[in-house]
Amino acid sequence: MSRPHLPSGVGRFFVLTFALTWLLWLPMLLAGHHLIGPVIGTVQSTLLLALGTAVPSFVALALAARSGGAAALLCGLTRWRLPARWYAAVLLIPAALMLTAVGLDVLLGGTAPSFASPERWPLVAVNFLAVLLIGGPLGEELGWRGYALPRLDLKLNSTAAAVLLGLVWAAWHLPLFLLPGTPQAQLPLVWFVLQTVAFSVLLAWVYRRTGGSLLLVVLLHGVVNTLAGPLRVLPTAGGTLRPYILITLLTVAAALLVSWQGQSGRPVRMLGAPTAALENR
Repeated sequence: MSRPHLPSGVGRFFVLTFALTWLLWLPMLLAGHHLIGPVIGTVQSTLLLALGTAVPSFVALALAARSGGAAALLCGLTRWRLPARWYAAVLLIPAALMLTAVGLDVLLGGTAPSFASPERWPLVAVNFLAVLLIGGPLGEELGWRGYALPRLDLKLNSTAAAVLLGLVWAAWHLPLFLLPGTPQAQLPLVWFVLQTVAFSVLLAWVYRRTGGSLLLVVLLHGVVNTLAGPLRVLPTAGGTLRPYILITLLTVAAALLVSWQGQSGRPVRMLGAPTAALENR
């Protein structure tokens, strides 16, 4: 009996993504622990962090280009003709879940976040655009959901593919847990992994149910990253973990719901790439 194996393209994608990202983040790690000098400045650190988060998409495009599939991969970013309810869902549901977590925390004795004055609310939109471009979503999702997920779907059922991708995605973040000043440095690894896997299931659900709209996936990822700070679901040094734990549990519940109801959606095949070609990349 032949043993199941990952499509070769996925293995190459994972190895290259980890190697290049961690190589870019290594100077920050060494400087952060005073193992090299002079200490890397804020601008250099921001640049290295942004370049590292963009590696998954660049690697995916490079691998897809070898078989003429780069343009097809990018097509996912142009799939915007979707019912308005999808845009409402990716914009409002994350906010509702985070506000629920914050509300539960307040009921349990926590402190409510102080929201910015109305004249500063437009800055949230500016921050959202910055997060999309350099904070991870656009730099990651062409790789994780656009390139890796459809190939994992060829070998695994939909839930297993999303969970495996979530575990790999969580492992990719590991250097950030050792880097002072990052959100991950304040988080227990087990809760981060649990939330990342659950979020991977939800992102995969959106990707499949929208017929491969990377645009919606990037928007969802961006909304979550943008709101996590202002709504204080990410702990700060010396702060409480309870809001983060609560939002993690709510995310897990949502992931279990879409999996249990069999709503994970059909696998998406990259436009212009036949299944046989996907298996051999």
